[in-house]
Amino acid sequence: MNNTTVYEIKRNIPTYTLTPDEKNPMFDMHGRCLNPFPYTLQNGCTNEIKDEEYTIVVLENKYLLIEVLPQLGGRVQRILDKRNNRDIVYYNKVIKPQLVGTRGAWFAGGIEFNFPISHSPTSYDSVHYTINQTKDSASVTFGNIEQISSMNWQVTLTLYNDSSYMEQKVHLNNPTPVENRYYFWTNAAIQDTEDLRLVYPFDWCVNHICPYYLKWPYYEDVDYREADNIPSVYETFGKLLTDNFFGVYYKKDDYGIVHYADRKQVKGAKFFAWGKDDLGKAWNHALTENNEEYLEIQSGLYETQSVFNFIKPHESIEWTEIWYPVNSLGNITYGDKYVAMNHSIENNNLNLMFSAVKSFGDCKLTVKIDDYNINQIINLDPDKITKLNIDIPDKILSVDKLQISVRDGEEVIFLYGDRDEFLETYPSIDLFTDVRMNRSVKDIESLLNKVNNDEELTKDEMGKLYHTAYYKETRGEEDDALILYNANLKYNPSCLLTKKRLGIMYFKKEKYTQARLYLQQILSYNPADDEARFMIAILLGRQGDLRLSRKLLFDISSPSLKKASLVEIAKINIRIGYYRETIVMLEQYKNISEPYINFLLCIAYRHNNQLKKAQEILSAVNIESPYLLVEKNLQGYDEDGSVINSILKVKGLLLSIIREYTILDCYEEVIELLKYVHEPNILHNAYMKYSSDQISSEVSLDFNIIKNSQIDYCFFKDYVTANVLREYEDIDESGKISYLLGNYYYGIGDYDNAESSFLLAYEKGLRYTVLLRNLGYYYYKRKSDLVKACYYLEQDIALQSNKNEDSLILLNEIYQLKDDKQKQRELSSVWQQVDNPNRIIYPMISSLINIGEYEKALEVILKDELYNWEGQENSGYLYQQIYKELIKEASCNNDLSCLEEYIDKMVNYPANIHYGDSMRKPLSEIYYIRGKVYKLLGKMDKAKEEFNMGYKEMLRTERNNTDDSRRYSLKCLKDLKNIEKNYSNV
Repeated sequence: MNNTTVYEIKRNIPTYTLTPDEKNPMFDMHGRCLNPFPYTLQNGCTNEIKDEEYTIVVLENKYLLIEVLPQLGGRVQRILDKRNNRDIVYYNKVIKPQLVGTRGAWFAGGIEFNFPISHSPTSYDSVHYTINQTKDSASVTFGNIEQISSMNWQVTLTLYNDSSYMEQKVHLNNPTPVENRYYFWTNAAIQDTEDLRLVYPFDWCVNHICPYYLKWPYYEDVDYREADNIPSVYETFGKLLTDNFFGVYYKKDDYGIVHYADRKQVKGAKFFAWGKDDLGKAWNHALTENNEEYLEIQSGLYETQSVFNFIKPHESIEWTEIWYPVNSLGNITYGDKYVAMNHSIENNNLNLMFSAVKSFGDCKLTVKIDDYNINQIINLDPDKITKLNIDIPDKILSVDKLQISVRDGEEVIFLYGDRDEFLETYPSIDLFTDVRMNRSVKDIESLLNKVNNDEELTKDEMGKLYHTAYYKETRGEEDDALILYNANLKYNPSCLLTKKRLGIMYFKKEKYTQARLYLQQILSYNPADDEARFMIAILLGRQGDLRLSRKLLFDISSPSLKKASLVEIAKINIRIGYYRETIVMLEQYKNISEPYINFLLCIAYRHNNQLKKAQEILSAVNIESPYLLVEKNLQGYDEDGSVINSILKVKGLLLSIIREYTILDCYEEVIELLKYVHEPNILHNAYMKYSSDQISSEVSLDFNIIKNSQIDYCFFKDYVTANVLREYEDIDESGKISYLLGNYYYGIGDYDNAESSFLLAYEKGLRYTVLLRNLGYYYYKRKSDLVKACYYLEQDIALQSNKNEDSLILLNEIYQLKDDKQKQRELSSVWQQVDNPNRIIYPMISSLINIGEYEKALEVILKDELYNWEGQENSGYLYQQIYKELIKEASCNNDLSCLEEYIDKMVNYPANIHYGDSMRKPLSEIYYIRGKVYKLLGKMDKAKEEFNMGYKEMLRTERNNTDDSRRYSLKCLKDLKNIEKNYSNV
């Protein structure tokens, strides 16, 4: 009997609205490490709340109810355990975005899926989804073609009949001929309560504070298994997990959650807490409606979020994770895939409790203690806890070697104590993978500075160049990586590893001459290097030499590149018209979970008039790939248009698929698909004209279709779209195409071509606000040419009536650097005219402080809600800075009447700024200022108290003390001694 269903409902959810996305591209965002370009910035948080209608996909069986939000990145908003009507993940009943994600907007609650960076660029966007019902299960599959590097991700969540667990299957695919960086993390929010216990099988662990590994569970004498002990923002990752599970347990409410995955595949286990200090409370207040506290438990492919890796060309990665609730178990001492256990030993009694996610009847329980064995038949059921009490004979002196197993027939469904995984020795970075979050940044930056300044390196520093460069490259800091790789070649000119990295990096930047130079040098030294040969073949294909590219691909014999080379040959074959050979080559992969290869097969079948073969693939019940769904539409299996409409609902998805047809020279298909776009932008129209030109110059579309197109939000990072646009750059008199190509070049790190394209657009007469901002940004951030930067930014402000917030922000920074207070005053008069005042509120306050208008700055900061970026909580800093200046001004004017009010308000933050001091923030300067004021007012007892606390700040190990904070601590000590010396009655 099928008791599991999947269905869709509509529901209104209270949602805090966002202003429209930022029009300016996100250049150099997050230091490029987590830069989500070409995605747009979603930073316009508001305090306006309204009911928004969402489509919710519901999975339900007799035990669990799961709700998924495809419009919000596929977020699992809710998992309800129907046995006790309890939400097992934190169910946030409002959508309340704050500036936490890589693009800004992010909301708390449920389970999110992050790829290829986190928080995922699609956290607040729609993703494509399909639902599937079988006689045994129900599932929803969702995912997207991400825009950073054109990779595909899919998550399938499944419920099974009569089972109380959620299965999570993840499929990642790189359908491109180049490797791309990524990681994948699953982030589950859970309620944070005083009785919450973290159950993590860590031996060693690492946090974001210490530069070395720690023995779990203690840090600074705190037991971090007890969530209520976590004092401030804190995250911990396991190093060398000892088991395949982790979980949490609520002692008072007697329930918990277990996560299970193969730790060889899913190596990462993490938890994150906001902590119990004022900063944590401020973030919980900002992200929830009723100051609810939550904590995050996370799983990932790699041990920490400082580790990225590369998916090889046409590589697919798949794995499975399991989530399930447990009830009335008392604790979790071990979790297996389908069974969790709590065990204890008291007075020669072994107490066992088992919680299972499905029924297992007549199982054989075996308990082994040293050489003593106990066997018993037990039944496991999701509806009840199986309890046993086993007497341990007196002759058993030790129970250190306890082993417990449960067999269902021949299958072992539970096994505990069969291995000793603990590592007593420190996991040296000379031997084990270095996954520390807080590596020696000073050493890395020192090495980079020495290279930039052309200083002589020590032998030890020379030896670190390659792996430091690779670390930088994996983190997306490609500019630094290139500098370090080139430095390594200076000292190690025959290093083939470095040449390969440079070849790949220059290829991605479209520097084909430089790329081929390095790749050819590798082949000259080692003719058997198929990786270099593969990249040269792809490079030749990009340059139009398809026949030589194809021959080189046929020459590749490396097993690791077999599939990639076959796929690339197939793509060339489709372009040339060799459909039969494409089919023969790819059919070996048809039954494997390879949606991109099946997509190519369908195209080849269609063009080879083997429509029944194509239909075999396209008629599959559970087609989930957007590529195949579009092909289904083109082959006439979408009569009601539901398939193509599901693609159109996801921003940018159709254009991503059109790009693939363009690569394959399938121009008729491109034209057919573009007919579905109701409001085409310049990119859609460029593809339409380009495709029609390739088919026949006689029916070519007029160029005005491109010239008159809108260009807002038209960012891209793929060479195909760039090639399409380059086709028309010379005849484009508007400058729009040059502007778009400038964004592309900057996005791939080709800054010289970016400058040339932006200037060409400007010379053609384009005065688009984003172009002017980009020129100003480039000359300020990249060239440090403040004169040119001001020239373009001031034009933008004059022409656009101060509508571009970014131009105002950049100009304000430049005026502050130049200490031009007059210009800052002129600028301050136009701050309020922008469309998104939240965006400029911090620079506006900073500017007002800088020009001495403290009362006005205070008025602004108290007027509206302030929104902080996570990790850059500027509202509290600026609020205190205003009062510091007011105190200084009043002291200089000998106006003592308001001083005590100022120092009280300085440490009492208003609710609208969403800020509180972290317990790790050093406060010696604040104590010093307060002490000075009390001393000035003659209140020596209070002054002494403040100075005493300020001095003791430098002795508090939990503080992140700096040189400045230590200096203020010593100043407090000096004043403290002065008071004790001169005011003996105090």
